Parts: sequence; structure tokens; C-alpha cells
Amino acid sequence: MDKKKKTISILLLLVSVFFTLYALVAVFASVGLEYWVSLLTESDLFYSFFHEFPMFGLVPLLSILVAFWFFYLASVAKSNLSKRFNLALVSSFVLPLMTVVLSWFWMGQFISVVKEIHVTRLPINLFVSYVVPGLYLLTLVVSFLTALLLIRNKDKFLKEEGKSSDVSKRWIMAFFVFLVVPIIGLVSFSYIKTQEKDFHYSTIQSKVNFHVYRPNPSMMGGLENRVYYEIVDGDEGEEVQSGYGFPILHSLAAAPYGHYIYMAQRGVDDSFDLDSYTQKIIEDDKSGTVEKIDSSNVNIDIAKKIAIIHTKDGDIESYLIEMVTDDNVLITISGVWLNAPQDEPLLDELVEFANSLY
Repeated sequence: MDKKKKTISILLLLVSVFFTLYALVAVFASVGLEYWVSLLTESDLFYSFFHEFPMFGLVPLLSILVAFWFFYLASVAKSNLSKRFNLALVSSFVLPLMTVVLSWFWMGQFISVVKEIHVTRLPINLFVSYVVPGLYLLTLVVSFLTALLLIRNKDKFLKEEGKSSDVSKRWIMAFFVFLVVPIIGLVSFSYIKTQEKDFHYSTIQSKVNFHVYRPNPSMMGGLENRVYYEIVDGDEGEEVQSGYGFPILHSLAAAPYGHYIYMAQRGVDDSFDLDSYTQKIIEDDKSGTVEKIDSSNVNIDIAKKIAIIHTKDGDIESYLIEMVTDDNVLITISGVWLNAPQDEPLLDELVEFANSLY
């Protein structure tokens, strides 16, 4: 085999390897960062990472397609590149540069977040600031070198034409089946799951004999569902739980303190005594940091009776609104804030959330 052809084939394969690694790293990073996002936002939504960074998933999709194309060129470069020479030349000049520029643009939203002061200690900051740009630059150097070698050896590729070996064809098929299909399938499926709008509300409502309240999206002030509605066994029987929070962009960039709202609800009868119920909550707490505060000035449209409990333990501050609705549903709304500013209207935010329920 001609050494020049072999060298070009190896360089094309190297470009393919680079983009395959980018695709795999992007997929595995999104899975790992999904866990990171879930810790920061108390979210168990499937692939909420792609919900927060919707453009990020395009990076592995484009990367694996480009990787497949260069793998194909590398496989046929040794024997059958004459009809595809112009495509190989243009691809070596254009595709890597286009992919790098688009990928960097699509990752821009994510990169701006990890560079925020609140997460600068995370290793991912170093990775996206130095490692990724370095690898991208190396890929461009290799691809441009490949293009130059193609130009210098143009006559050899145009004069000779053979047939691709069966081994090359099998490798191309294996690459497509074991890398392209799984990555595209996983990312596509993840995008489909992030379009969830009901969060299992309808299913849960059909399983309980009381009205399940949920917030009006237009009145949530940027809050979003962070977990699915679910039925759990509470201290007083079955109850429906849900959780809400700001997107990670808001949490990290706009509000440098943890901010989460949890809600639990269950049906009660007319004899339910809210005062006794809240008093028991205070008595059961052994920390001595729990107190009941005046709720006479608090107005929540759906509530016929309201009780508010305040807790402050070090840097963690929380409010608990207990209320019984006109249709006898006991709703517990708990707001937890970490390192919140002293002048932050925490209770007001919780009341505003309660007034969005319908």
C-alpha cells in the first residue's frame, strides 16, 4: 500500500476518533451532570440536564455523525477514494471547523454557568476552559494537515480506483450500529422525555379521592416542577408530594443560595384540627429552632385555615405553611433556603406560590 495513502487514512481515522470521543464524552458528561443538576436542584426528572441546556444535546449528535463520515473516508481512502476525493478534501477543511464552532456555540450556555463563581471549584470548569479547547485545536490541526496532504497527493487518488474490502465494509457497519445508533437514540429519547408537561399529575389525580392542587405555570414566577407528582406513605397516611425550584441557570447565576419548595397534600375530614396538628409538629421537633408565627395577615385564596411555622438552623432557613382548603385538602408547603440574604422576602415568595395553586 502507498505510504502516503496509508498516512492520510490514519489521519482521517484520527479525526474520526477525536469526534467519537467528543460525542461519547458529551453523552456521558450529560448523564453525570444530570446527577450534579439533581443534587443542586433537588430534581429527579429524567434528563433534566437537557431541559436546562437544550442545545447541549446537539453536540454529541453532530459529533458522532461527523465521526462516522471521517471513519468512512478513512476506510475507503486506501483503495476507493477517487470518486469521493473532492468530498474528502472539502470535508477535511470545512467539517471539523464547522463542528467545532457550532459545538462551542451550543455549549455556550453551559460553559457560562460552570464559569460562575459559585461553581469554580468543580473540575468541569477546568475541563471546559482548557481541555476541550485544546482538543478542538488539535483536531483542527490534524484535519487541516489531512487536507494539505490530500492536495499534494491528488494525482494518486484520482488515477487509481479499487474496491472497498469486505472488512472495511464490516467495520463501517459496526461503527454505525454500535456507536451512531446508540448515541442518536439515547440523546433523542432524552429530548423526548424532557418534553414532559404533565409530570404524572393526571395519573396521580385518578388514584386519589381528593383534588390534587398544582401551581398555575403563569403565576409561578420562574419556578418549575423539579420532581414528578407521586403518592407516598406519610405519617398520617397516603399523601401526594411534588417539588419545585428554579432552573439551574437561575439558581447559580441569579440566586447564589439554594431555593426549593416542596408540597404535600392529603384529604382530611371536617373535624380536622389544624392548630393541634401544627402544635404537634413543633413539640416533636427537638432542636428548639421551630416556632409558630402569626398568620393573621396572610391571605391565601384557597385556604379556610392557615398556620405558619418558621425554622432557622445555622445557614438553613425554612418556612412551613400548613393550610386546609375549602374542599378539605390539607396542603403542606415547605420552602427551604440556604444562605439566603437577610432582606430576602422568603415567606412572601411562599405565599405567592400558594396563591398560584388551583
